[in-house]
Amino acid sequence: AFMKQRRMGLNDFIQKIANNSYACKHPEVQSILKISQPQEPELMNANPSPPPSPSQQINLGPSSNPHAKPSDFHFLKVIGKGSFGK
Repeated sequence: AFMKQRRMGLNDFIQKIANNSYACKHPEVQSILKISQPQEPELMNANPSPPPSPSQQINLGPSSNPHAKPSDFHFLKVIGKGSFGK
């Protein structure tokens, strides 16, 4: 029960950081989360890659979400539990 609460707390903490644009701009947060800023401000508004052509699109069924956000993921399920210092 204790470890489950710790995992949920860690997941909530990562979600809050990922959704806070001010925190994501902090150099230490970027280095920990391996976030890189665009070289030019115009790149933030531009789409970095063109949308895939219909032949490149993959049907993911009803769960398909082309605009995923960090809050759409449970990070501990994505990255695993790890050893937590064992």
